[in-house]
Amino acid sequence: MEGLITHEAPDVKLPTMIVAFAGWPDAAEAATRALRYLVRKLPAKKFAEIDPEEFYDFTSVRPQTRINRRGERIIRWPRNDFYYFAPQHQENGLLLYVGTEPNLRWRAFSNIISSVATEGNGANGAPYNIGKAGIEALAMTLAKEERPNGIRVNVLRPGLVETEMGRRLAKATRGVQDIAELRSSSPFGRVGIPSDLGHAAVFLASAKGEYIT
Repeated sequence: MEGLITHEAPDVKLPTMIVAFAGWPDAAEAATRALRYLVRKLPAKKFAEIDPEEFYDFTSVRPQTRINRRGERIIRWPRNDFYYFAPQHQENGLLLYVGTEPNLRWRAFSNIISSVATEGNGANGAPYNIGKAGIEALAMTLAKEERPNGIRVNVLRPGLVETEMGRRLAKATRGVQDIAELRSSSPFGRVGIPSDLGHAAVFLASAKGEYIT
C-alpha cells in the first residue's frame, strides 16, 4: 500500500485497536504518553509505519535534530507507528497506533490506518469474528434490558483452554505439537482447563456474583 512501510506481518488476529494522535486533541500529551507506556510495558512490537513524506507540511511540523548516545546526529521525522501485542495462550492480540495528525491528504492517511486495522482480523475468519462480537453485543444489550427484572447477563471469554479445539489451535498458531509445551510459559504454570470456566460460571450465577452484569 502506498505510504505504508511494513516491517513484518503479525501472525495473530488483532480485533481491538487503540489509537493516539499527537496534536491539538492530545492535551498535555496524555494520550500519546499513555499509549507509548503501553507499548513499553506490554511489550508491543512495531510492525509498520506511515511514510511522512506525503502527509506533512514540514514548515509547520518540523523534523527535529538530536544527538544520540554515540554522539551521532539523527533526524526525527513525524512518526506514525503501528505496534502489536500477542499475549501468550490467547488467539487474539492488540493493535496499537501512535502518530501525529497529518497536514495533507487526510483521506489517504485515514485509508492507510483503516486498512491496517481491518487486516488485523485476518481472512477466512468472518463467521468466527461475527459470532464473538455478536455474543458480546447481545450480552451488553440484555444486561441493560433485563436489569429491572433482576436478571444478570455475563459472558465468559477465556484464552487458550486445553480442549480438542485448543490443542488444534495451539498446533496451528503457536507452532507446538503438544499443548503441554505452553504450560511452562503460563503465569500459573498451566493452560486453562474447562473446569476453570465452570467455576467462574458457578460464581457468576451465585449470590456472590449478584453485583456483576
